[in-house]
Amino acid sequence: MKKIMFLLFLLPLSVYAQTDKDPNEVRSDGKLTFVSSGKNFSQPAVKKDNSNKKLKNDEVYIGSVKFHMGSSEINSDSAISYTNEGTIAFFNVKLANPQSFTISGDKLIYTKDDNTGELSSNISVTAMNGNVVGTSESLKIDFSYEVYRIINGSLTPPKQ
Repeated sequence: MKKIMFLLFLLPLSVYAQTDKDPNEVRSDGKLTFVSSGKNFSQPAVKKDNSNKKLKNDEVYIGSVKFHMGSSEINSDSAISYTNEGTIAFFNVKLANPQSFTISGDKLIYTKDDNTGELSSNISVTAMNGNVVGTSESLKIDFSYEVYRIINGSLTPPKQ
């Protein structure tokens, strides 16, 4: 009986010791938080059908726009939050994660429902040491983890 009690006592310690996860596997809180912009305002949403349902205003951000999600930072020249659609369009965007790399591109469409984003045009991925890892014209990114993941698209290595 003493052996069983001793093993039951050690079980939580062994389980706790095995929960040390790779930072690439740590889930983000999934909250996209507005930090700052030069100017922001609301504009009436455009109706896409003939329904009479009341739509919330879209939010427009201009000039040094900054959002946070977990430990990641999203910086852009401008952004539009399409409130009714659950998406945000960022223009001339830079995604920075202090634990991994920086991604820049012309346009990011972020979808709140599944924490993913479609980055397009003139994409450059840079390691934290400043070396360019690769370029692309289209990437899909999963923001569900602290170190976001590229889940679709390919990178072309820089020419040596």
